[in-house]
Amino acid sequence: MDTKKALTVIIILLLLMNITLGIYLIVINSGRGNFEDTISYTRTILDNRNYKLDCNIPEETIPLSAVQLGENRFTEQSLESVMEKTGGSAYIDDTGVMYYINSGNGTLAPAGTSRIAIEFVASEFLSSIGINREEFVLDYYRETGNESYNLKYVAVDENDILYFNSYVEMQITVEGVQSARIMYPDTEIIHENQGEGIPVYTILLAGLKQTSLEKTIESISSGYYSSGNGIVTANICWRIRFSDGQERFFDAATGKEIK
Repeated sequence: MDTKKALTVIIILLLLMNITLGIYLIVINSGRGNFEDTISYTRTILDNRNYKLDCNIPEETIPLSAVQLGENRFTEQSLESVMEKTGGSAYIDDTGVMYYINSGNGTLAPAGTSRIAIEFVASEFLSSIGINREEFVLDYYRETGNESYNLKYVAVDENDILYFNSYVEMQITVEGVQSARIMYPDTEIIHENQGEGIPVYTILLAGLKQTSLEKTIESISSGYYSSGNGIVTANICWRIRFSDGQERFFDAATGKEIK
């Protein structure tokens, strides 16, 4: 093949590559436009139903999977150790949840009222009772007035999937952790990669009916959840949390609300 023919072939190949790339970009942009239209439509419908969105609507679908939740790792036998390390009192209720109450001896007091100081005290408390802080993420942080703060930590796995049934809720003041509510179950994955779940915008439209009082959606997250106690199966779901603290959970496979 002479130089002229070789150059012609190269030019044709480059043209074909450009055409293919152009078609690909058109398809991608078209799909993106359709998604943005869907989200805009979803926001409009929710607004008409008196729901305001103060967060983004996740674009991705989530793989369907399930885990088995065991009993709380904190048992009656471990209460003495918790009380010794924190200087407070603790008990476990009939559902297996452990409650901690500051009895006056006090936990570590924050060095000021900055968010960094408050979160540091929370992390120290978790470590003191034997919880690996790296296994949890801060789910919410709220100032409740009078230098009092409510924090909630939720367990997360190596794939950044949340475990809504594994949590630590605590109230912190300038004197340290005043109370805590803790559920820390053993977990085991029993089903994974069972296809894709329902997009959350579909669940929002189907699950959130007209409300007389305006409600603001604060966050939309995915993770494992079960409404049962003891040894139960928790399916992957979507959690809708409102600014008033209410949380609603919807099964990602069926779209039905978990109550």
